[in-house]
Amino acid sequence: MEWITSENLATAEQAAAQFIANCLARAIDARGGATLAISGGESPWGMFGRLAEQSLDWSRVHLLQVDERIAPAGHADRNWTRFSASALAARVPAANRHPMPVEIADSELAAARYAETLRECARQGHGQISDPPVLDIVHLGIGNDGHTASLFPDDELLAETQRRVGVSAAPHAGYRRVSLTLPTINAARDIVWYVVGAGRREVAGRLFARDAAIPASRVRRERATCFTDFSAAPET
Repeated sequence: MEWITSENLATAEQAAAQFIANCLARAIDARGGATLAISGGESPWGMFGRLAEQSLDWSRVHLLQVDERIAPAGHADRNWTRFSASALAARVPAANRHPMPVEIADSELAAARYAETLRECARQGHGQISDPPVLDIVHLGIGNDGHTASLFPDDELLAETQRRVGVSAAPHAGYRRVSLTLPTINAARDIVWYVVGAGRREVAGRLFARDAAIPASRVRRERATCFTDFSAAPET
């Protein structure tokens, strides 16, 4: 994994946004379209704003979710609610924005339908369906407990190998979640970690050290790039 440490938050946002935009542009040139799966949480929104400023043929980008809380449409705790009001959402055509359908009462059905959405988006440009679907970019964050996406240390979803999208077995911070599984995340052409702020310094160090006790360390490191600021950067 390549680690890119910036002097402050603003430069980390810009570096990550530029990197993602370059990856998307290469995918568009190579296959006629690009797929980007984004995570939520508190840290990436400034970076998403800078990504929206990048010069890119956004009509060829399909934007997907890495994970989502199971809550009604428009609920304040849903990642998609915040994303929908962002500058990045405004750049991507409505037909190319693909929220997880977590408002469906049957969560397993919601996960299965989203797996089909992934397959359809990933096949663009080459006409073939791969299993697991190969997304161009998966953006990830990390929690203080070492979880990424909605793959928590104590949840059986972390061990899922057959399904491409799954449902957490238990609530976490009040919600069950729908999430891409490790096989789907690990099949991505590029994985972009965005880990900033002093509060993430300890867990960033565990990720850097390949601590097998945290879920984030199960994400493949080939073709992965981690963007941090100095306050979050692990000691090397």
